[in-house]
Amino acid sequence: MTTDRSKLERELIALLSETAKIDASTVTPESDLAKLGVDSLKVVELIFEIEDRYQITIDYNANDGTLESFGALVDMVAVLIEDKASTGASALLSSV
Repeated sequence: MTTDRSKLERELIALLSETAKIDASTVTPESDLAKLGVDSLKVVELIFEIEDRYQITIDYNANDGTLESFGALVDMVAVLIEDKASTGASALLSSV
């Protein structure tokens, strides 16, 4: 299963906009989260929202710099969703 990246971007922009109270039109894949005014607390809140919505677990460390841009967040979430889908399909097949 391949994640529809543009749909995922739109959904994550909406979540980011709602969580961080920023204008969605200012968010691009290249956007630096800190320059958008998204502090580490807001990033953690956003991660909780994403984990709940997509039923995934994001291993986040504020000090490692992996989530500096919005595009990096989208990439990470897309990989986790695809991993979850492929793991679920494998588990389903092995139970048959």
